[in-house]
Amino acid sequence: MDVMAVIDAQAPEGMEQTLESFMAEMKAAKEEDNVLDKIEYERYDKYLEENKDLLEARKVLCEKISGCADTIREIMLMHYNKHGVKKARCGVAIRLTKKLIYDVGVAFGWAKSACKIVVTPERLDVRAFEQMAKITDLDFVKIEEVPQATIPKIEVETK
Repeated sequence: MDVMAVIDAQAPEGMEQTLESFMAEMKAAKEEDNVLDKIEYERYDKYLEENKDLLEARKVLCEKISGCADTIREIMLMHYNKHGVKKARCGVAIRLTKKLIYDVGVAFGWAKSACKIVVTPERLDVRAFEQMAKITDLDFVKIEEVPQATIPKIEVETK
């Protein structure tokens, strides 16, 4: 609908009628939406009740998967810290990430005077600052390598 054409073509009284008409149409649509919303919630509650055992079993499996992943990461990190080995035959590996250690106040002061692109009037743009700090030798920033264990995607057959 060309709204400007409607506005130009109507006198003020016609405009009021047009607005009232659309308001009534919107109200009817919202009422219908409320009915559908209620039906959706009723069906969802029914779904939850009918599938309670399935949903509980999946919850238990998700907790087991998460626990296994945590243990795998812990073992791989301990192995890396003791032996320096970054990759296991099963595909679990160590990725070294860089963690920047710095005083935010010092970084903000430096950024205000030396690198205005990483500072807004009242705060440090941490992401921009850290990108800059990784490629610039700043005496107040220490870069520490932090090992993270990664687990490869496990392909399973679907039946």
